[in-house]
Amino acid sequence: MNTKYIGLTAAAALLMSTAGAFAATVTIDQFDTDQVVSDVPSADSVNTSTVAAPDAIGGFRTMTADNSTSNRPTDATTFDSFDGILTFSNTRNSTGSGTLTYDANGEGLMTSLLIGTDPFFSFEGASFDNNSNVNITANLTDSAGSVVTYMENVASGSFSPNLFLTQFSTDEDYDDFDFSNVYALQFVVDTTGLQDNIDGQIDAITLNAGDTPNVIPLPATSLLLLGGMGGLAALRRKKA
Repeated sequence: MNTKYIGLTAAAALLMSTAGAFAATVTIDQFDTDQVVSDVPSADSVNTSTVAAPDAIGGFRTMTADNSTSNRPTDATTFDSFDGILTFSNTRNSTGSGTLTYDANGEGLMTSLLIGTDPFFSFEGASFDNNSNVNITANLTDSAGSVVTYMENVASGSFSPNLFLTQFSTDEDYDDFDFSNVYALQFVVDTTGLQDNIDGQIDAITLNAGDTPNVIPLPATSLLLLGGMGGLAALRRKKA
């Protein structure tokens, strides 16, 4: 029997299993894939596009811009992903919203958000104009069609870049939401009825494990460790 193969296989299994168990961050989007949507009052419909985005969860990103004012034909709401930065912009006298949707181009993410002991979304590098009156909304849909929502208003000095899963609505209508089998993620920036001429940007959206990463159950860990040690011991005896 090839003890060298056994030793290497057991050691590799140990490393691969612990690496997966201790993964602390999942990238939702780094915005390295370029995409632009813009909506003006004179347009007949909301400007929406879906692009293949290898840097985004599910491999696709859908962006929508919706301008909610109609003062001038040049008023616009723009969502722009370029060179690792997502920007949101309303022209002067204009309000509107920008929406990001991740659902694997309609196929569904079918992914678990339950990493670590207290997982949270992080909106890295998020910034808006001073005293911005903007609503940020996150909607999660599971494979059964249940939806949980969180909304926060961005006021000067009060916006938190971290959104914990425990902050999502959990009233009796959502008690059965399955965070272990999520179909779609959606994030909305909206100034409708709030404040015009707003600019903002974000560098990335990530999902983080929180304080303590998931750990392999003790029996499985022990068996892998013993297998790895046994294989290494056999290698030493053979070499001697």
